[in-house]
Amino acid sequence: MGDYFKNTKTWKLRGSTNPKVLYLCEGESESEYVDVWLTKRKEDKDNVVVLCFRGLSQIKEKISFLIKEPNFEQVKSVCIFIDAESDFSCAKSQVKNMLRAMKFPCSKSTNVPWVESDGDKKSCVFISPDMKNSGRIENVVINELRSK
Repeated sequence: MGDYFKNTKTWKLRGSTNPKVLYLCEGESESEYVDVWLTKRKEDKDNVVVLCFRGLSQIKEKISFLIKEPNFEQVKSVCIFIDAESDFSCAKSQVKNMLRAMKFPCSKSTNVPWVESDGDKKSCVFISPDMKNSGRIENVVINELRSK
């Protein structure tokens, strides 16, 4: 992994961990994908953090912890990367709940790409494999291989 992914069991935003941009990824596959992408773009390592919540069953507890962290108020952009699994609509609903809990914009969930701003806060969402169908990030690779 690169420099953005924080492989921790607890999500701490304190001290020198003071990002402006926060990526919340469902699994390690999504986290590694985002980490590699950020590394390739040479994003500022002090401004961006990737956190992995390791499954949607963990997210409510992790977000309730995260929003109490001292440096969470400094976060201006939240990007969420999850799998649709077997129900895209359910995944979209879960993302909206996540954004609401963090007080980030979540009204334009029908936009593709799902990116929106409200004042100084911005949210962006990607639900694998393609923002409309059931599946996982691994389906992106499988579909690419099938088309070649």
